[in-house]
Amino acid sequence: MQNDLGIKMCSDLKFHEHIGFIVRKADTRAGIILKSFISRDICTLKRAFEVYVRPILETNSEIFNPCYCLDIDRLESCQRRFTKRLPGLADMTYAERLKALAWDTLELRRVVKDLVLVYKIVNGYVDINPETLFEFRLDRTRGHARKIVVPLLRKTSSQHFFAYRVIKMWNRLPMDVVNAKNPVFFREKLMKVKCLFTTMLRYSI
Repeated sequence: MQNDLGIKMCSDLKFHEHIGFIVRKADTRAGIILKSFISRDICTLKRAFEVYVRPILETNSEIFNPCYCLDIDRLESCQRRFTKRLPGLADMTYAERLKALAWDTLELRRVVKDLVLVYKIVNGYVDINPETLFEFRLDRTRGHARKIVVPLLRKTSSQHFFAYRVIKMWNRLPMDVVNAKNPVFFREKLMKVKCLFTTMLRYSI
């Protein structure tokens, strides 16, 4: 197993070990917050989780974004456990707790991060030639003008790589979202149409 830029990668290019590591670390941090904070104010505890725990679970998620239900559940479990221990939320379902906190699932947040990176690549905000990752459709009958061709894959494992897994969701975006003038506006517009993706995810609210 190799550690590169904080990502633990096994020889089979799977990230089970990395996900297990960051979940344990995040659970420890979340537990410390709940034990050490005298205040039981939900807004305070919520902000502490956003600042001190969530980055552990999301940093470089564009690389390790899990495809296996086990790993998706492990990542989500940290936020699920934390929200259940907040005052007044213990008897609610996970979906109800997220709505009460105005939070999204970690799974949906990873999708948003993926799509923001696609936007940055396509529009030259990062030093990556988009043509090395994507082939854009020349014929367009409906939708936006930057649709990506879905390539034929020789290996089923390749469908979980970033350059493939983002295509279906990117192609579903409305034209006004794709044509946003900068990444900030793109993300704001994207959050308004997030319902397009919730049915495609393991967790939906």
